[in-house]
Amino acid sequence: MKLEVLVCGTVGKITACLLCATQLMLAAPAFAGALAPAKAQIKGGPGIHTATFTTPQGKVFVVLPDDLAPGDTVSATLRIEPQDGQSLERHTLRMGETSNPVHAGIAKFVLPPLRQNGFTELLLRDESGSEIGRASLPLASAAAGLPDGIRLPREGNPGQPLVIPGRFDGDATNTQVRVAGAAAPVLAESPRKLIVESPNEPNKKTEIEVREGDQTARGEFKNEKPRRKSQLGKTLLIVGIVAVVLVVVISDAIGDGLEEGFGGPYRH
Repeated sequence: MKLEVLVCGTVGKITACLLCATQLMLAAPAFAGALAPAKAQIKGGPGIHTATFTTPQGKVFVVLPDDLAPGDTVSATLRIEPQDGQSLERHTLRMGETSNPVHAGIAKFVLPPLRQNGFTELLLRDESGSEIGRASLPLASAAAGLPDGIRLPREGNPGQPLVIPGRFDGDATNTQVRVAGAAAPVLAESPRKLIVESPNEPNKKTEIEVREGDQTARGEFKNEKPRRKSQLGKTLLIVGIVAVVLVVVISDAIGDGLEEGFGGPYRH
């Protein structure tokens, strides 16, 4: 009797272990998928790349210059949308050997000196240091030559990125841009360009001023609203089409009437 109980107990333990192992095997793919870092969504714009990380705690937006090159020092803008009052402040962003806390504002990165597979990786880590998001950003094979001075644009589009080519240090904390005396928010900076947000106003000729370290440049500037097609032009086009159609219809009616008249009972 004792032997039977021992055997049954052993069989029961083995069966339970097999069931547990089976459940673990079935759950492994889902568990691995939950641990795998999510890929960030990448969007382009005038002079910029925007990487969007979506996490259970909210979204992180990183605006970077689109001319990243090995060894560059660059500045990015971080924007955060927390989810339901949660915090992302203990998360970090890492690129190359540089890490930045996830705080709204300017973040500075030093890119790795070597180009790997044509991309550089921007990593989002949680408070434990685990990678939860990854963005692969295109990397130039070599840095382009630095332009002399600052080349001021003469016009821009309200509320849109405004690209300012020039010789910069990649550190946006010492850069100031003013349009019509008002500060224009910096979006990103590389050693070869500065990208700011063009103000919504004014829509007339004014002045733009850029200060980068000991450099200062000033020039004329104007915001140009996107041109909309005139409603009058559309109306005239419709009227013209209707008039042509009427002329064709009336001409056909007159022609049919003349043919019927000449072909009637009074025709000699």
